[in-house]
Amino acid sequence: MKPYIYDTKEVITINVKQISEYLKNESEKLSVTSDYKPEELDVYLESNCGNYMAVYYEEKGAVGFFTKNVSNNNKTYNLRHVSSISELDGVEFSIKDMVKLNLLTENLPMGDLIVFMKDGTVRLPLDSFINHVRYVLDNDYTKVDKVIYTGISRGFKEHMEVDFIHDTISILAKDSLV
Repeated sequence: MKPYIYDTKEVITINVKQISEYLKNESEKLSVTSDYKPEELDVYLESNCGNYMAVYYEEKGAVGFFTKNVSNNNKTYNLRHVSSISELDGVEFSIKDMVKLNLLTENLPMGDLIVFMKDGTVRLPLDSFINHVRYVLDNDYTKVDKVIYTGISRGFKEHMEVDFIHDTISILAKDSLV
């Protein structure tokens, strides 16, 4: 068993290339259709400070960056194309990125770790897998029957039985826990 899962996580970035790739990859998911001039509706992402926008133009396959200025009536925006990437230095955008989570060392997203003991008791630790394994190792790990992780990754429900072989748990402890 590989002790990893993949999950989407909100990430703050100032990397223009990463923002562009995100908008290109997410364009189908974010597109809006309307009976009123659908060609004018492009996918965009607003900066965390609210003063900049990244816009993906599907027909050109390109991303443009703009400064956003509020007009006098506070209802419309004037966009000015950013002529130099240096203007975006330090400007943060929040994107969703696929991240690799280590079941052994990180808190698990949207899921439970269920530990079935041989005496019939069931434990639901609220901490990371590694802390629970440490707890089991500090006590008597031969009492563990099986460990199951139930979680959500990439929008799909998962149910995964974690290998918890008593003969190799000491190797796991030496390699991963110490």
